[in-house]
Amino acid sequence: ICSGIDLVLDLTDFDEHVKQADLVITGEGRIDFQSALGKVPVGVAERAKKVRNVPVVAIAGAKGDGCETLYAIFDTVPGVMSLEDVMSHAEENLLNTAENVLRLFQIGNLR
Repeated sequence: ICSGIDLVLDLTDFDEHVKQADLVITGEGRIDFQSALGKVPVGVAERAKKVRNVPVVAIAGAKGDGCETLYAIFDTVPGVMSLEDVMSHAEENLLNTAENVLRLFQIGNLR
């Protein structure tokens, strides 16, 4: 018996891929206190750290209570929006968030 995230990471050869990575980006619909109990982003971060100490950023549709116990979380919703607007602009918001994450990573690499 093993955890689901460990099985998926093993089946996708995550360890081999992360050996060549400078940054890992993962995601979740909502990151909150339950995330620390074993959701995908935490499992990815733990494995990336174990294999090569690669930084991990999580992009989430929303941040909930308790997410402050985790770090490097970016949500895709830029402000108060109706569910209809969130859904209709999901791709655009995700791309904008990912671009901001990569810009931040580039700034960090300039030092």
